[in-house]
Amino acid sequence: MVIGSPGWQSAETDVDSRHRGSPECWAALTSKTRKPKEPSVASNLRPIAQLTAILLRATVIVAVSPAVSREHRLECPAEAPIEWGMAKRAPLDGPAVLAQPTGLPINDQSPPLLVPDRGYAHDGVWHNVWIIGEEAGWTYFVDCRYRTSARVLRLGADGLRQCEQTAEPYNAKGGIAADAKQTMICD
Repeated sequence: MVIGSPGWQSAETDVDSRHRGSPECWAALTSKTRKPKEPSVASNLRPIAQLTAILLRATVIVAVSPAVSREHRLECPAEAPIEWGMAKRAPLDGPAVLAQPTGLPINDQSPPLLVPDRGYAHDGVWHNVWIIGEEAGWTYFVDCRYRTSARVLRLGADGLRQCEQTAEPYNAKGGIAADAKQTMICD
């Protein structure tokens, strides 16, 4: 510990100022009894309070972080709803995004399907991406379609910005496999 550093009380010495820095001076200074200051209760609690604050911040960051949560604002169920009474629950197959002028009914014989804004393959998975919600006066929907069913689960998608469909396996020669596992998520 350096003499005179914070946390130490200096004892009075008889060392003449002319001899400061000499070996005799240091011997005289270090031979004096020095005792550490008694730590206060507040200084003992300070590290605990700092650690608590760090842990609270970390908890908030983890709770709010989108990377931690894999929930999306809208997602087509992987299988047809059980309420449909199908003998075997059908998997998602060919979900779509629709846009209709607000207030007009959708013609289910010819629904206003949107073409994806982008389609690409990555690691054996096909991705279709729709950018939605940019146009005023339009209402958006996601149609969840299921293999072997004529029924459609239509979900409102107003207030969302993007939908993404995935299908795997995919390969460049054969395209999307007939029994591909598909997903549709929107945020």
